[in-house]
Amino acid sequence: MTGIRTALHRASRPLLAALAVLLLAQGPAAAKGLADPREAVAIFQQATAAGDLEAIMALYAPNAVLLFPGAPVIGGSDKIRAVYQRNFAAGPNRLTIHAAQIDGDADAAVILWVWTFEVTPAEGQPLRRTGRSLVFFKRGPEGWLIYADMLQDAPVE
Repeated sequence: MTGIRTALHRASRPLLAALAVLLLAQGPAAAKGLADPREAVAIFQQATAAGDLEAIMALYAPNAVLLFPGAPVIGGSDKIRAVYQRNFAAGPNRLTIHAAQIDGDADAAVILWVWTFEVTPAEGQPLRRTGRSLVFFKRGPEGWLIYADMLQDAPVE
């Protein structure tokens, strides 16, 4: 039995080494999801100010949906990416989240946040929008990801 165990141990070394190389080659960009959904508040604000599309996209599950008032459902990574690309192309963006409340359990959470979004076009005055969002997260093997992001215009209270 000891001989078999030793042989398996020796045979597994190259496999483990190859797996480690593969995982390291993917780098930090391959990691998705959050340790805690509350982290999304700071990430959204910082990534919006920096125009960091990839940081925002890393928050969303591949099959996530955006729900805007009076608009069709925006579903999937490609369509969500296009929304943020248009926002960033319009000029410098700023998102301020004024309040956030979370409720959930070990596998699902909802955050309600109140926000102000501002974009400053190259030629013109800043355009401001205020509202609130209900953001639904699920926890999977990769961490917490957004599956639904629904917003509505509303005055900041």
